Amino acid sequence: MNADNTLIDRLMLSYQSFNSESIGEIVSLYHDNVVFTDPVTQINGRDALKSYFSAMAEGLNACEFHFEQVVTQPKGDVFHSSLTWVMTFSHPRLSSGASISVPGVSYLQHSNREIFSHRDYYDLGNMLYEHVPVVGAIVRKIRQRLEH
Repeated sequence: MNADNTLIDRLMLSYQSFNSESIGEIVSLYHDNVVFTDPVTQINGRDALKSYFSAMAEGLNACEFHFEQVVTQPKGDVFHSSLTWVMTFSHPRLSSGASISVPGVSYLQHSNREIFSHRDYYDLGNMLYEHVPVVGAIVRKIRQRLEH
């Protein structure tokens, strides 16, 4: 196993059960000045990332990531990795606490030891808006109209 795979393996293992106890291990894999971007926000720095993840984990009943495919390519001293995944989570305020599954992709730039840049792509409507009372009905209606 290459050193770059070891970092990615550790990342996937750490995210398998995302909760307040796993956040310390997760953020230890990131560079001090990491840039983390997702459909909600952009975070600069490991301390800010830890705060963001802590706020996300608050109130979750459960959250797990199932990684489906990993592609890593070296480019000089930097590795570029793409990870496809399905996040399954439950929160008491969304869908009455029922499990919600959201597919996504993470694009990482990293060395053998730490991640410099992490960008997540996923459908925020599928993750959040469709599961909020009233708003969810509106989003689903719009989605149905666009599909036709």
